[in-house]
Amino acid sequence: MLKPWILLSLAALFLCGGGNFLMRLANIQGQSFSAIMTSIFLTNFIFGLVLFSVFKPDLLASPKGFVTSLFAAVFLAGAILCLNLAFGQPEVKAGIATALLNMNFVFVALLSFFILKETLTLKQIIGLLTVLAGSFLLL
Repeated sequence: MLKPWILLSLAALFLCGGGNFLMRLANIQGQSFSAIMTSIFLTNFIFGLVLFSVFKPDLLASPKGFVTSLFAAVFLAGAILCLNLAFGQPEVKAGIATALLNMNFVFVALLSFFILKETLTLKQIIGLLTVLAGSFLLL
């Protein structure tokens, strides 16, 4: 049986892939960059309000963690903005643009290794390098 974190990660994979594809499709269908971004951020705001009202989290339980989560939100919003701007370029191939964005996991693994002192096995390092090389072949 798959561990819960693997199932959740796979769900995130399909949700992100579907969302990224739908952003590109909306663009092709004539929706403007600003309209797509407004729809996404308004939906996220509403989703955040619902989560807050249901779980009532203590946002300031860890002030340092709260500030870090705000920076995470800014970085992730910036990523969505940049990807959507890329989707608006006439020569874009949506799958390749998204593949480049999704190489971020290599960056996460490296930051986690150096900053959080997480370990990587030789097999994982070879896997990261293989995926990185494959992603560069898309260019």
